[in-house]
Amino acid sequence: MKLRKIIALGIVIAMAAVLVMSGCNGKDEQTDSLQRVLDSKTFTVVGSGGYRPFNYISEDGSVIGFDVDT
Repeated sequence: MKLRKIIALGIVIAMAAVLVMSGCNGKDEQTDSLQRVLDSKTFTVVGSGGYRPFNYISEDGSVIGFDVDT
């Protein structure tokens, strides 16, 4: 019984170490994303068009609402 607890504890520690190390990459992805937006000079935001009054599709097919206005 004691051996099973030690093995289970070892597995839990190994899984925790893998999770911690998976977040440790040397690349700063946020800077890369910001640089891509700055280089393209375009920022696109997508909405579903189905949540009145925030964003919805009018009868003529245009998207209107609070989210679109802001």
